[in-house]
Amino acid sequence: MQHNRNLAADRRKGTILDKFVIHGGQRLNGSVSISGSKNGALPVLFSTLLCDGPVQLSNVPIHLRDIEFSLKILEALGVESEVKGDGSVRLQVIDPTTTRADYDLVSKMRASICCLGPLLARRGEAVVSLPGGCSIGDRPIELHTHGMEALGADVRIENGYVVARAERLKGATIYLSGPMGSTVLGTQNVMMAAVGAEGVTVIEGAACEPEVQGTASFLRALGVEIEGDGTPVIRIEGRGRLDGDGRLDGACFEIPPDRIETGTYLLAGQIDAAINPGNSGGPVIVNKQIVGVVMQANSGRRSENLGYFVPPSIIRHVLDDRIDGSHDGFPDLGFRTQTLDSPSAKLAYGLRKDQSGVLVIKVFHGSPAQGLLEENDVILKIDHYDIADDGSIKLSENILTDYKHAIDIHHIGESVLITYARNGEVSSSTILAERALNSYSLVAGEQFDKIPEYYIYGGVLFVPLNMNLLKRWGKANPPIPGSADTCDPKRRSSR
Repeated sequence: MQHNRNLAADRRKGTILDKFVIHGGQRLNGSVSISGSKNGALPVLFSTLLCDGPVQLSNVPIHLRDIEFSLKILEALGVESEVKGDGSVRLQVIDPTTTRADYDLVSKMRASICCLGPLLARRGEAVVSLPGGCSIGDRPIELHTHGMEALGADVRIENGYVVARAERLKGATIYLSGPMGSTVLGTQNVMMAAVGAEGVTVIEGAACEPEVQGTASFLRALGVEIEGDGTPVIRIEGRGRLDGDGRLDGACFEIPPDRIETGTYLLAGQIDAAINPGNSGGPVIVNKQIVGVVMQANSGRRSENLGYFVPPSIIRHVLDDRIDGSHDGFPDLGFRTQTLDSPSAKLAYGLRKDQSGVLVIKVFHGSPAQGLLEENDVILKIDHYDIADDGSIKLSENILTDYKHAIDIHHIGESVLITYARNGEVSSSTILAERALNSYSLVAGEQFDKIPEYYIYGGVLFVPLNMNLLKRWGKANPPIPGSADTCDPKRRSSR
């Protein structure tokens, strides 16, 4: 606890710590309280712009800078706030006319773009500086602006500001999944804007994260009709003009706990011992029962310093595989898929609303699946496992995993039953599980069970490119003398 007191003291002094020093060796036990989710709190805070009545929030992580910046932005937008030490915050809109969120505040925080949707819905205009404050890198806001335009807003980028105007928003069907997948902030922003639209808004390709569900729960507390949150399709019943009959009077709401903080504590209690050289491969014992084998992931010369354990199902598969004296590995049927989250896309591939699965995007030549599956088939089931649109299967009531697990539990030479839909017609085929062919990829996978191939010509040693070499000599490592990196004139001139 001494470290916590020092940290709190340093925060009060305005000091920023650049490292934590942790002295381990103690058995971990006891209980902790989880803070409210920052990423869950931010869109809820900005949602108060939709309201005329007071909003009372609890479990807000008020000590975080992003929360402080958000409250300052809200103050500039006419929202009065009262913050208490117990994590409760009371907010009340006192000036619903201001529509401009200036650069000085917005540039400090990525999530400030969340004021775009509620300003547009409640005040008919939003002038929001392009957001900043993201150390992860460039993350465009095209999906945010696309959603506003789909609702009927005129959106422009002018002098570093997003300028959006709409006399009246109208519900629409909006597809929000981009090249990098769904957008959490974009989904939340469009949800807030859709509250002030006339009619129903359907968001397809919506983010499914718990933070999206938290935003939906708060909007429901305000009286908004929302369904489908937590799935790729969210339906919002718009209330129309929020300064008229659609007026929102406020609500009380508790910010959900932070899942990242929760996961951090869970990792701390995952394994008692550090995975040092010599420990890896030892048993994991719970209540005098061996429940797995200790494992530590590493990449090249770097270890992740996180302890995991290999579960019994994988161990059993490897042991059974070795009965005949050789290790054949896990099978690959020779096809690749993508998720099928959009209802419109499912309809285009002939699926009913009650059907779900993954879309086949590639069938490799010479694979077990060739001649049985085709591109644009939708795989509905692997054996008895139903596949969800996000590619998951249910192992038990509370456990989901990727559908590929249903293939991995098979051994080389066993049959796998695939149920699929082709142009709306459901069929089944039995595919013989085989080892993955090198032709499935331009680069061979990692190999540990056979001698590497090589060729010597003119005193130069050539080896086929494989994942072993890429992980050993990747971009994070110094270039090999004589390699393309050292010969590249652009790279050479930059040194």
